Amino acid sequence: MSRIKTRIKEFPQTQRFKPGTIKRLLSYMTQYRLSLFLVAVCILLSAAASASTSLFLQVLIDRHILPAVGQSNPVLTGLVRVVALMGTVYVVGILST
Repeated sequence: MSRIKTRIKEFPQTQRFKPGTIKRLLSYMTQYRLSLFLVAVCILLSAAASASTSLFLQVLIDRHILPAVGQSNPVLTGLVRVVALMGTVYVVGILST
């Protein structure tokens, strides 16, 4: 009988950071503190705008579109308000990306 040889994949050893490496890297970034803060804020705004899309669509359909389907003269002020808010959130998301 022949033996089945299994190959064990060897991974390269990971290098550890020296204790002062992170501190040294952060010291290089101190002059860019404002820029780093603005980038972090823009990332958070973009993520919030992306996440709010599904919530806006749920509110738009459940509260404004479905109730207006069976009416002969629906009131669309709430729908217009939600669409305007949704557009504002999209613009903020686009500008922060």
